[in-house]
Amino acid sequence: MDNATLLLQIDNAKLAEEDLKNKLDDEIKARKVLEKEVVNLKKTYEDTKLNRQQTQKEIDLVKEELERLNQDHKDEVEDLCEKIRDSEVKVEIDSHNSNLAIMLNNIRHQYDNLGKKNLKDTEDWYQNEFENIKVVEAQNNETLLSGKKDLKELLKQKQTLDIRIQSIQAMIRNLEESLLNAKCEYQQHQAPLNKMLLDLESELRKVRSQVERQVEINKNLLCVKMKLEAEINNYQLLIHGMTADNESLDFSLEDVLLQEEHKPKNQMIVAQMKPV
Repeated sequence: MDNATLLLQIDNAKLAEEDLKNKLDDEIKARKVLEKEVVNLKKTYEDTKLNRQQTQKEIDLVKEELERLNQDHKDEVEDLCEKIRDSEVKVEIDSHNSNLAIMLNNIRHQYDNLGKKNLKDTEDWYQNEFENIKVVEAQNNETLLSGKKDLKELLKQKQTLDIRIQSIQAMIRNLEESLLNAKCEYQQHQAPLNKMLLDLESELRKVRSQVERQVEINKNLLCVKMKLEAEINNYQLLIHGMTADNESLDFSLEDVLLQEEHKPKNQMIVAQMKPV
């Protein structure tokens, strides 16, 4: 009963160990997939970070370009105003035509309008570029935040899987240790049983040998018995023959001698049977 219980415990431990190993393999596969996703997310995060840096550089360049254009425009306006002032002064000195001041005012007005238009167009273009850059930056920031959130969630899942894997590995080690202890205990219980079995087999061989000898003796005794019964039957027939024919006794000397020879043999056979 103890051996059967130990065998059952060993089988149950083996099945539990196989089940845990299968679960461990599944967890390891899931961990590899998760690690791959983490690597991809890290790569996406790095790419987004690089894109953001590149976008920031472009924004800085656009700002610098805008400042340069504004400065150039301001310098051009100042130069133009200076030229107009110089022309106005020159006209006041050299010219006596009254229409020249009106023409200069018209030219000044046209240049002012043209400068304002160029400035407005430039500001509108850069404003549009800034809006596009802001949209792209907002999208990149959103992607970056989403990537960080996904990365954090995946790292959390990875940590959970690591804990589960460590727990399963510890359980497998405990089961393997229990299985080893059960095998040792089984061997300890099995050793005296094996010795007892060997002793019983040896005893069985001895008994079988004795039985075979006894069977052989019984066969010999049976043969002797059959011979004795045959001799007894012969004596009975002879006795019946003698009583039936009392008047004509014609036994020969040879028959009497034969009877005398059989008699000691039968007595000797009976004497051999008694000790047995």
